[in-house]
Order: sequence, then structure tokens, then C-alpha cells
Amino acid sequence: MCQKLNVVFIIAAIVVLKGKTLNCEDVLSSINLLKYKISLSTNIHEGDSNFEANVKIYMEILKEINEIQLNSVDLTVNKINVLNAVESILMPNLNHTIGFNDKISIKFTSNFLANAVYILEIQYTGTLLKDFVGYYESHESKEYFAAISFQTVKSRYFCPSFDEINMRAVFEIEVRHHNTYHVISNTNEVNLSDAIPNEFKTTKFLPTERITVASVAIIVSNFKSISTAKLLKVEIYGNDSYINACYLKDAMDAAFDLINLFNTYFKSAHNLTSLKLVTIPGIATEISTYELIVYNQYHLIYQSARMTTTQLDKMLRSITRTFAQQFFGNIVSMSSSQETFITGGFARFYEFLIADMLKPEDRVMDVYNINILHRALEMDSLITTNVMSERKGDDIIQYTNAKFSTLLRMFEKVIGPVELKKKILNFINNFKFQSTTANDFFDILSAEETEQELNLTGIFKFWANNPGYPLIEIVSRNETSITVVQKRFLIFTDEESTNEPWTIPITFITSNGEVNEDTILMDNDEMTINVPSYNWIILNVNQIGYYRVNYDPSMWMKIMSTLNSLYFEVIPVLNRAALIDDAFNLAIANKIPYGYIFGILSYLKYESDLIPWKVASYGLQYIDMQLSQDEEVYEKFRTFVIEIVEPIYSRLGLSSKSGESSFDREIREIAIFWMCKMEYKPCVAYVNSKFNEFIQNPHNIHPDIQFAVLCNAIRNADIETFKELWNVMLDFTGNREILIKSLACTENLESFLHISTEYKNSKFSNHDVRLMLINFVQNYKHSVYIVEEWLRRHLTNFDTSEESFMLHTLIKMVNNKPKFAQFSNFISKFTNNGNFEIDSLKIFLNMTEHNVNWLNENRDEIHDWLNEHLKPSVTESTTEYEITTESTEATDITTPDSANNLNFIFILLFVTSMFHIFLHL
Repeated sequence: MCQKLNVVFIIAAIVVLKGKTLNCEDVLSSINLLKYKISLSTNIHEGDSNFEANVKIYMEILKEINEIQLNSVDLTVNKINVLNAVESILMPNLNHTIGFNDKISIKFTSNFLANAVYILEIQYTGTLLKDFVGYYESHESKEYFAAISFQTVKSRYFCPSFDEINMRAVFEIEVRHHNTYHVISNTNEVNLSDAIPNEFKTTKFLPTERITVASVAIIVSNFKSISTAKLLKVEIYGNDSYINACYLKDAMDAAFDLINLFNTYFKSAHNLTSLKLVTIPGIATEISTYELIVYNQYHLIYQSARMTTTQLDKMLRSITRTFAQQFFGNIVSMSSSQETFITGGFARFYEFLIADMLKPEDRVMDVYNINILHRALEMDSLITTNVMSERKGDDIIQYTNAKFSTLLRMFEKVIGPVELKKKILNFINNFKFQSTTANDFFDILSAEETEQELNLTGIFKFWANNPGYPLIEIVSRNETSITVVQKRFLIFTDEESTNEPWTIPITFITSNGEVNEDTILMDNDEMTINVPSYNWIILNVNQIGYYRVNYDPSMWMKIMSTLNSLYFEVIPVLNRAALIDDAFNLAIANKIPYGYIFGILSYLKYESDLIPWKVASYGLQYIDMQLSQDEEVYEKFRTFVIEIVEPIYSRLGLSSKSGESSFDREIREIAIFWMCKMEYKPCVAYVNSKFNEFIQNPHNIHPDIQFAVLCNAIRNADIETFKELWNVMLDFTGNREILIKSLACTENLESFLHISTEYKNSKFSNHDVRLMLINFVQNYKHSVYIVEEWLRRHLTNFDTSEESFMLHTLIKMVNNKPKFAQFSNFISKFTNNGNFEIDSLKIFLNMTEHNVNWLNENRDEIHDWLNEHLKPSVTESTTEYEITTESTEATDITTPDSANNLNFIFILLFVTSMFHIFLHL
């Protein structure tokens, strides 16, 4: 059978600052870059990745120069001419030399004079290499797609250029291609040449605005498209089968609504009038260029019967994030890669804010806390954390973007959303289609200062130039006031930090319902705050502030007592989630005992909101991994988990119901995941039954419980059962992500070895392979050595951020001395090979050493707590205990003065009745 070859190539450049004859300042001071005029000829329709091209680079010379060096890799230069402003040849057939990293050095026969315009014309050929990270294949409908994306320095494989991040120019693009294909670029077509059947034609495009090389894209394909028939035009391109089935229409409608929201919000700064969205099979992440955005096709396809709630949320936020990058990254960009946390942070902030405006019922800004805030706090608590303004490599880019977005959110609360919006609009207006600096934004913050005389410029500069964040601790209190202190919060280290104090807003809620969200700014090491009469007090209302909070033992007891009562909802849901997240991290840092965590988590039997459940599930995975080494304690831990999850498991049931909320659907998956993982017999029987149905028909299981069912069914399955699911995945024509994640749940060594030998199957895209490796590292726990060997062989397939993610994940599995010895040897070799710096090695080893000591240090305390608070019972699980729930009234206990008092207080924590749940992130 003949198979149709559909080839797509993407030319999208993202710049770096390496290898120039002139340094960055000299380039900027010597050359005013005006325009690139690029002409490309391709036979990509035949699968031929060779191309011919011509580029004219228009430059205004500011200082006399006699040599230029352009960034270029693996291009064959055939001719170089220098033209004058009217395009007459001044210097024909110039010689050039190829320097380090294939950079092209061109020495002129006479100097370029100041205040004159010159045109550098280069004719060259190249090959769009298919072994790039950006190369993917998909075998849907027996068609092949090849995509080449030029990210970071890969623009140099397409066009000799100045790709410095702070250099902008107008781009004029034309492409000669076969007439069965069409071309998409950043602007609209200016004309189409007449084409002879089965011959070639040339497509030309209108000039762009002044944009960076990073903002340019060209796509040549035979994709079909749909568009909005409205003044504001949204076009979506993709595989014709998905276009014909209308699977992309919902994404197009969402994109149209989102553009309107962005335009309404930013109307005084810039309006988007047209956007092209292109879906590519297998591409790992979206590429947002000027008015043209490339997505993995599965991130935009809407098939309600085959998509999970999480996938739908990701689709919405993916579109929102890339639209925000139009404003922050394309329209306004930073002059230095070290300062892109500004535009990256803006994009993160508006990804959630605008999506929340579109779908307030989904509480997107609540989800922000667990997806962005908590992950930023987690990364920023390491002693080796870089400051935002000194980023080193891709591994912390996402963290610094997230951190800056949390600062915007925190100070939006201080100055108000209207004032922050005004400052951001001024920033865009002042630097539209320009490259700017962090200081430019910081200066705008203090323009037209607020009535509070708040030095926002100084505050933001301090945050940008200092790592970490504060831990706020209540050190003394009386009936009318509390005294708090701040110091840097660190985990996995005994080192103390001597940071200057941060400026943060202190807000609080008290037991009598008093909510104080007025701005109380703390900018010293210590501060006394007046509060009304209270039994307990919780700081950081809705966790808007970028800091953690610790309380004295008596206050923790009162908070836990309220949580474990029918009145737990007097504490706002985001603060319930914050208490869980803070407690997990405080325990890791040895600031509180692990008994406090179990005391807090016990209240989940009443909880029916998704946010606390997701936070709890994320933290419980770490405890589950550690306690699994001790059979006696783990048996009691199972009982504890079952007892807190069972109420929500029973209330929601195992099947989706008409009209239920998206949050309930996500909680159901969490509940099934944990009940089955804890070997609750009815749950195990259910997933095994559903697994068999799935093998017969993959669409028999609702997408929202698919992962929970498949993961738990495959966890301890034999190799034959594993191969059944593997074969279903090979033939699956939709989004394979859930199937890949589920296969990675196996704890069967034979199944793992099957993956390690079969992952190169020709039916897998590079994206599939990456997902397989990343998820397997995240889930497989029995043999660190085997995982290390696999990583050692295949880590070159990953970018720096993925390497860092996988190694951080691997660290969690290193929880005994033999594994620690293996890991130390592995990471040392990795560092010696130049993959990681010494600082990274130090923190990796500190983290693993903490894990190794964890069980010895915490085992007895957790065992005693579970022994005291579980009572014998006959259950459907493998255990025979349940949490004691004797009912009492919450009591105001001020300070426990003995071990007996402490035990009494813990009993009081479970003084009411039963309700609800738990989570899996």
C-alpha cells in the first residue's frame, strides 16, 4: 500500500547571546538592524529536506566597521554581495570564513561608513535535519508528518542572522513551493503567483512589525484550515481528518473569545486582529511566534467523550498562555535572556487571569495556587536557588517565570487590580515592538506612586536580586496582638540565611470570623500586629502572599481542632490547602513534627473541594514512597488513607454523573487512585473489571477515571497483562498521554525491561518517547540502578529542564543507603561530564541524604501517632483499623505543658463526625 507523505517544517527562531565578533553592546551601538528579506525554495512535498535560500539583511551603520560575524550552522554559503541602499552591488563575491560553531565571518573590501545604509545579500543552501529535538512523526491514518522546529540556536540552521535577543527588524518573507502545499507565516499573504498544475508557485507575505528572530515562523504544509468569519480573524490549521470532524472548532471558538478578552483588557495598548493556530502531531510544547502559534494537535482537539477534565483545562490555558506571549515576548521583549522572567512572568499571570475571566466557574485562579504558587515555593526553598535576574539554564526558567507571576499577584492585592493594570498598560505602550529591560518595568512601577507612598521599584528590585522567600513565624501573642518574625525558608540544609527582610503584605483571619485583608506591609525582621480577640489566627488569607507561615504548637492544635470539626469551612478553602502545603514543607524542614501533618490530613474526611485534595495527594505521594519501606507502619498508613478517602469515594461513586462539576470529576479520579493503591478490595475489583473492558474497547472508560483505573490495574500486573495495554497503546489513534502515564505505573521489573527495549518502536513520536521516559522515572521505584542506566543511555534526548525534572524525581526514590551509594556515583559522573554544576551536585546529594535519613528520623513518631489514633475495625481493605472519631466540642487550649496534654490535644482533633476525601496530582 502506498502511504502518503505529508511533511511540515516549522522555522521558528529563538535567540542566544553567544559567539559574536562584536560584543552585544558593540553590535547595538554599531548597527541599526532594519530588515530581513528572506526568499526560500523547497521541495518539502517530496520529503526532500534540502532547501535553497537568499537573505538580504538591511542595516544602518552607526559606527564605521570593516567586518561582520553572523550566526550560522551547517549552511553552505554560495555567494555574498554587499549592496547599497538602492540595491546596486558595491562589493561582489566577498570571501568569508567559517569560525567556531560555524559562524560566518565576512571581512569587507572597504569599510562600512557611518550613517549609511548597506544590504548584505547571502545566497546559501541547507538541510532541515530530521534528527533535531523538534522532529516528530505521527502515523495517524497511515500518514506521516515530519516537523522541524527551530528553537534556541536552531534558527541558525535556517538563516545566517544576528539572532541577539535585543535586535529587532522587519521581516519580508516569500516561499517557492509546490502548488499542492501552502505556506503560513506571521503576516497575511500579499499575493499568490499563478501556478501551473503540478508545478510550483511563490507565496509572499506582508512585512511584519519590528520583531525579533524569535518571533518569526514559516510553515509549509498541506494542512486544511477553519476560521472565524468575523472581523477578528482566528484560523486553525491541522490534519484534514480533524478539521472535517470539527474537533478543532471548540478550540477556535475559545480562541476567538479569548482574543476578545485580551483586546478588552489591553485595548489602550495593542489589539490583536488576526491569529493563526497550527496543530502539529507530536510536538512537545507550543511555540508562540508573532501572530502565529504552533501547538501539539492533541492540546487543541476537543472530543468531549475522550478528554479528561484536566486535558480540557490544559487546552484552555495553553491557548491563553500563548496569547499572553503575543504581548509579553513578541510585542514587548527583553533585551537580555537573563531578564525574560519579566515577560515570562507576565504570560504566566495572564494565562490564569484571562482564563478565569472566560470561565469563572472553573475557579482558574484557585487552581493557580497549586499549579504555580506551590511549585514556585517548592523550587525556591533550595539553598542553591538562583536569583531571578541571574538565571542559569533552562532548568529554572519555568520557576523564575512562576515566581515573578506570584509577585504580580501579591502586589496586585496591595495596590489594587486597576492600578496594576494601568502600570502594565503603560509598560506595553512605552515599549511596543521594542526590546526593554527589567529596570524599565521597575521604573514604571513607581511612576504616579500610590497614596501609600509604596516604593514598588525598590521592592521588586529586591525580590529580583535576592533568592528565596520568607517564613513568617508567630513568636509571641496575647489577646489583642501577635508578634511575627521573618527569615528565609530553606529545606534540605542546616545552613542559616542572613537575608535582608522582604517586603510582604500580612493578612489574617481569626476564629471569630474576622477577615483582615487590608494592607499591612511587613518590611522588617520583626513586627507586632494588633488583632481582635481570637481563639486561633491564620495568616496569609487565600495564600496571596509569597511566603510560608509557621505557628506555635498551641496555635497548630487549635487550627487542627477546628479543621477536624463540622465547622472546618470557617477556614477559607485556599487557606485549608495552604495549611496542608505549608505543613508538608515545614515537616521536611524539621520545623514541625510529622504528627501535625496527619492531624491536619485527618480533616479530609469532611472535605469536598478539589484544591485541598490535590495538595494533600501531592504531599502524600512522598510519605507513601518513604513508608513503603516499613511494612508495619505502611499497613497502618494504608488504613489512615482509606479512612480519610472513603467518605468522598462513597459519595461520588465510581461513575460520572450528569451535571456534576469538573472538580468532582477530578476528585473521583483521586479517590479511585488512592483507594486502589491502598488495596481497598472493592476498588481493586472495580479497576480490574474496567481494565478488561478497556482492552476490549478503549472508549469504554470515562476519560476522567481512565488513568486511575489503568494505573492501578497495571501496577502489579504480570508481563502478559502489561503487554495487552502496551499493544492497545501502539494501535491507539488519539492522545496517548494517559496510556503512556498508565504504563509507567508498573512496578514489575519485566514490564520495565519491555519498555526499555521497545520504546524505539517506529509508531512512537519523539514526544511519545519523552513522555515514556519522564513518566517511568516518576513512577518506578524498585531499582534506582536500572532507572539510572536507562537515563544514562537516553538523557541526551532531553533538554536541560527535563533532565533536572527527572533527576529531582529520581531523588525522591533514593531512600536507603544502597540506593544512595548508587545515586551518588551516578550523579558524580554526570557532573564530571559537565551536565550539572557543583552547586547542583551539592543540593542533589543533600536531598538524597535527607531521604535516606527520613525513615529513621520519622518512623517512630508516625507509627506512634497512627497507633494512637487508629482503632481496630473490620474493613474491606487489607487492614483492620480505622481513625478514632469520638465526638467532642472544640476546646480552647492555649499551651500544652506536658506529653499528656499533647496526647489529649491530638485526641481532640478528631472530635466530631465523618465526611470526606484525598488527592492525586
